[in-house]
Amino acid sequence: MLACSGPQTEMETEQVVVDFKAPEPTLKVERIIQLETNNEALFDQFYRVKIAGRNILVQDQFKIVVYDLNGKYLSKVQKVGHGPQEYITISNFWVFRDELYVVTNAKKSVLVYSLTGQYLRTIPLDFAPEAIVVMENYMAFKSAYNQDGTLIVTDREGRKKYETIAPILAKTTVSIPAVFPFTESDGKVYYFPDFSSSIYTVGPDTSDVKQIKLDFGVHTITPEFIQTLTAGTFMDEFEKHGIVSFPSFYPTRDWWGMVFSLGDTEYSWYYHAKNGRQCIVEAPGIISVKPIACATEDYFIEVAEAAEFLSSSRYAAYRQGLKVDENDNPLLIFYSIQ
Repeated sequence: MLACSGPQTEMETEQVVVDFKAPEPTLKVERIIQLETNNEALFDQFYRVKIAGRNILVQDQFKIVVYDLNGKYLSKVQKVGHGPQEYITISNFWVFRDELYVVTNAKKSVLVYSLTGQYLRTIPLDFAPEAIVVMENYMAFKSAYNQDGTLIVTDREGRKKYETIAPILAKTTVSIPAVFPFTESDGKVYYFPDFSSSIYTVGPDTSDVKQIKLDFGVHTITPEFIQTLTAGTFMDEFEKHGIVSFPSFYPTRDWWGMVFSLGDTEYSWYYHAKNGRQCIVEAPGIISVKPIACATEDYFIEVAEAAEFLSSSRYAAYRQGLKVDENDNPLLIFYSIQ
């Protein structure tokens, strides 16, 4: 699994066994934020949410909408086009010191914008990125269909430092990525590759790359299973063989959160990284909320569409005092594990 430009060494590995019989968590709602609804602040049905510093950011295919921590609309990045400062669609983004680093797999570069939407500069690359993380002294990328390694780490100018974690590619190029392949908490960066049950820590040197194997028992994604997939039936195969799919990883300072599917059931799994405590929630069918859409150092964030917030009994205790229309933007519910 390790292929890099320097000498290969055995990767440090730890394993976490997912307990499907763990108790349900006790959740404490800490705060509810309504995202302002106006013509400038609307976004598509399929989107990603990220909390960064003093801002809430929502990304769809074509723009990134910026709100303050009270949900007030501030600005957006929307530069669709064919020019050097523009993009066709957004693949992924990261925020670093009030700058937005945007990648699209149509360009071998990173486009950098201010939070107010002003184009700042372009960082050239010699590969096509699909996802990005930006830290003080390095950038890391998930690269597109790279046979040697899907994780590439560069300096802040885009010069390659190392390449590692060879991809597990199915016979089809179909991908089932996490919502955010890169996440960061308590100074640590984590990378969750496609078609994998392992999470990796990332840093400026190969010695920073450590593997965390998630053991789902007989439901674990394996390289052998991935190699059996074909283009037309790959999702049917996940269900037929009882393999977890669509895993997304969200760490806080103390807890890890993960959402994954198994057949027609969605699970929200929580793991205390210091004492090993586990909790799990099972939700049959396709649910209309994102039980973990993102995380901060202290809280997980659930996203509830306005219509669901108004109609579901689970939100009845929180509706008092809030003026919500069913056509409004979603609400963000900050919660902790007790």
